[in-house]
Amino acid sequence: MRCMPGLLLDLDPRHCRAVLASLCQCAPARDVLAFLDDMGRWGVSPGRSDHHAVLDVLLREGMAAEAYEVVARQMDADGVAQGLPEFERVLRAFREKGSFDAVVEAFDDMLLRGIVPRGLAGARRGYRSGRRRDADILAVGRLTTKLVLHCYMQ
Repeated sequence: MRCMPGLLLDLDPRHCRAVLASLCQCAPARDVLAFLDDMGRWGVSPGRSDHHAVLDVLLREGMAAEAYEVVARQMDADGVAQGLPEFERVLRAFREKGSFDAVVEAFDDMLLRGIVPRGLAGARRGYRSGRRRDADILAVGRLTTKLVLHCYMQ
């Protein structure tokens, strides 16, 4: 497939997704990430299920930082909306590795995107009211993070 663009042959997005799915089942995570990058260069946008498969591989191999990059950056670039499940999986992976600063960073990023855990309605209200009063969004996010860290750090 990597020869096709150089030969001016059109890539079929279905074939690219099939190759990516196969790599996710059989190949190391680094190969999966390389092919995901190739797809982007070829103009083939992976879908939500493709990103989930990549996320599965990365987390299975203990690559939490790379998984966060896929959720926070790659999904945005590909026009795929992130959701609470993706962020929660990354937060759990960071917690299991003991990367508590990464938990805080990812949780703040999640809040800034408007993604708030369902069980935190009060935190959500505080976040929204803080935004309405033009309060420092990051300060509100940090406060909420402190309230929630015990959920992801225990």
